Amino acid sequence: MANTLFDYNIFTEFAFFAAITTPLMEVPILQGITFQVVSAIVVAILVSFLFPSVRRETKGVLKNGLGKVNKTVQIQVCAGIMVGVFYASGLIDKVGAMTETLTSSMVKIGGGFAMVVIGMLTGSQTTAQSVIMTFVGPMLESLHTDPTLIALGASHIAAAGQNMPPVGLTAFVICGLIGGILNTKVDPLKVMFLALPNSLYFLLIGLLVWFI
Repeated sequence: MANTLFDYNIFTEFAFFAAITTPLMEVPILQGITFQVVSAIVVAILVSFLFPSVRRETKGVLKNGLGKVNKTVQIQVCAGIMVGVFYASGLIDKVGAMTETLTSSMVKIGGGFAMVVIGMLTGSQTTAQSVIMTFVGPMLESLHTDPTLIALGASHIAAAGQNMPPVGLTAFVICGLIGGILNTKVDPLKVMFLALPNSLYFLLIGLLVWFI
């Protein structure tokens, strides 16, 4: 909230947090921890151990927590490996060079479709944007598309793919949390299909923004 409302990032402004996050920013595989949302979750976990009830059940808390997010973590690890392979093999640059001759509409439709597919396979909005927008973003800029509209459209399209079957990472996370709280089985696949109209709406908005 402080960063959103007042442009004040506690993880860089507070000396204690900055001393921890600054070195991590230099390590590629650990940079994700410095993302504000992830850092906030880490801090929340540490704060929870200030409560005696949590400390007494440390083993059970860790076991149950890891069990609930087991599938989610597997998906994220696989997505990370896939992105790493793309960058290490130079595939991003090759695809960018191949698509330079495409028309404006083909770039937008093809880029949007590719982002949705990556989102569907990895369940990650971040992965979809990192892989596809690396070369689609500059191409759209060269076609005189407003950078703000590029970012707005990409975020909607990637969010749409993230929530679609078969992975739907958000559904897995929420279902894991709700299932753990209510101690009942929650079907993430059913949730993904119920959320499909909303995902299609996000996809439509993203494409409309790109074609403005």
